[in-house]
Parts: sequence; C-alpha cells; structure tokens
Amino acid sequence: PTGATETGRQDRVRWLNTKIYPLRDMDGNVKNIVITHEDITDKKLAANRLSESEARYRGLFETSIDGICILDAHGNFIDINPAAVKLMGYPRETLLKMAVQDVVEAEDREKSAYYMKKLHEEGFYQGYEGRVITQTGEIRYIEVSSIAIYENEAIVGSHDILRDVTERLLSERKLAANL
Repeated sequence: PTGATETGRQDRVRWLNTKIYPLRDMDGNVKNIVITHEDITDKKLAANRLSESEARYRGLFETSIDGICILDAHGNFIDINPAAVKLMGYPRETLLKMAVQDVVEAEDREKSAYYMKKLHEEGFYQGYEGRVITQTGEIRYIEVSSIAIYENEAIVGSHDILRDVTERLLSERKLAANL
C-alpha cells in the first residue's frame, strides 16, 4: 500500500511505498514477515509539480489566440494548437504528417530556409514574415518567432509562435494604394 503518512508532526507529510514479504519455513508456512518502507516523498512532489506545470502549459497552448507549433529538427510538425490549425487551414491530423515547407508559399521557401538555418545557428529568431498556403489555396500572411529546443546541447526541434498578419498587411497595402 502507498499513501500519505504522518511522522508525528502535523506539518510534515511523507509518502512511503511499503512492501511486505513473507518468510516461509521449509514446509511453506509463513513464520515471519519483512516490511520495507521507501520514502518516495520527493518523487511524489516532483511528479505533482510536473503534472501542474503540464496542465498550465497545455492550457496556454490550447487557448492561445496565436498559433503555436512544436517542430522537430527537420521542420516536421510534432504538435500544433487550435489557433495554428485554423490559421493554416488544414485538419490537425493532416498537419501532423506535414513539414513547414509543405505549407510555405513556394516563393518564400528560400527565405524560410534562411530562418531555419538562423534558428540552428543562433537558437532563435523573431520577426520572420512569410506566407502559408491553406488547404483551399488561400494565402495567409504570418509573422513567426521561434526558439530552439535543446537536448544534450543539440537542437532537436523548436517552439514556434505564428501570428496571422493578413488583415494588417492587406489594410496597409490598401492604404498605401489610396495615398
């Protein structure tokens, strides 16, 4: 059995993992028992903190008005939030089988590759403006900021934030044309 255990002080709760082993004689009869206790308080508290942190992260990820993507080192989508799904206009399951280059407008692929290289050299970039093509062929203008994910000092992916700037850019162009 595992559970919270008081140690005599009201303010100190410890978690123990208790194991009970029978000691049998030659005929198989239980003569004694061995009881061991392992203090797993630190593991339990760490697991609780991790769970709370994951819940906070997941809440931010799922409810952000900006698109958030998690990519692997090759630019393949690993996770994507609802705002990014809406922005890119593909079902989530489809995007998870795609890479960034699959949605970047053809004329922007060289620029996108430059920023991917910058990410690998510097660990982040901000202010990339480019275009994505939705599943229906609509072009959306986006602004991207990215930060590398490291594992053992090697980049294994990135967290990317995508902001839809289509309306702003089209309004600016319309205003400039009217002037």
